[in-house]
Amino acid sequence: AACYTDGNTSGARLTASYPISPIDIVDIVPLMKHSAAYYEGFSPCSLSPTLVTPPLQISLYDAKMALERAHLQMTGRGLSRALELTQEAATLYQRVTENGAHPGVVECIELMANIFLEANDPALATANGAKALGLAVQSGGFDGPNVFQAHVMMFQMLFSAREFDQCVKHLRAAMYILEISGGPRHAEHYDALHKLGAVYSHDEYKGKYSADAVSIFRELEGLNPNDRLLEGFTLRALAKNLALNGEYRDAVDVEKKANKALSRFIAKDHAAMKESDSDLKTYTELAVKQGNRSVVKKTKKEQEELAEAMAADLMAAEEKQQQIEEEAKKKKLNKKKKGKK
Repeated sequence: AACYTDGNTSGARLTASYPISPIDIVDIVPLMKHSAAYYEGFSPCSLSPTLVTPPLQISLYDAKMALERAHLQMTGRGLSRALELTQEAATLYQRVTENGAHPGVVECIELMANIFLEANDPALATANGAKALGLAVQSGGFDGPNVFQAHVMMFQMLFSAREFDQCVKHLRAAMYILEISGGPRHAEHYDALHKLGAVYSHDEYKGKYSADAVSIFRELEGLNPNDRLLEGFTLRALAKNLALNGEYRDAVDVEKKANKALSRFIAKDHAAMKESDSDLKTYTELAVKQGNRSVVKKTKKEQEELAEAMAADLMAAEEKQQQIEEEAKKKKLNKKKKGKK
């Protein structure tokens, strides 16, 4: 290493130099901290035609390769091996860069979070996701694209863990970053709103936030989606929440639109189409029953109003009759008094 960096030619003659000899460093493999190499190493110099110094080990390349192998292992569901390779890559990145917030380290931690999520361990997945989010903010500020992706990842993990309050917090943060970075009509805005509506309309809430979900899906109606199939499922979700609110007529109209949108892409015998047809039938029956109840209720109300009016007329007639009788009695008493005089 000394002869290569300092230009000392004594290494080529294998002669001793002060304070160390080239022979003393032949067996040392130094680490080279840069990313310019495309191979695992290279030979910096030759001591003779048959004696070459050991290649400098390019650790950053090793880290990249370990991370790529980890991705492949995860794709093949080799989660244990993928976790080992990811941890190895993270260690190499930290040795090379000496910076915990390096994008390579952040990517490794994000991959570890996804591995734990695939292994059905949402607690560890969330912990690693939060660490990746903090490092992404540290390296690129609070509104960078990596921070946006980290918030979306945290939303997915917290949603899987059924921590809805926290996942809504991260999703709204991602939507804020998206709006200030790409504007309110960004292509991802529709998908983010759809996810937010899906949280508010989750079955575990039992319709508690169905009104909020309806307002979100109504807002989606005014946006132009990039995915027409997603639009159909959005309309289905809107119809479901309208039905939860008791607005069955509106639910029928929206479900018809959803059925029409879905029929453009999927066949009639598809499970989604069968569910849509079944829901449409259910909403129609409920709307008819609601209409009948409203008619009966209206008729009953009219009858009650008519009965109240008749009762009021009878009471008025009785009061008038009593007044007439009292006046007649008074006149009769007055006549008797005059006759006595």
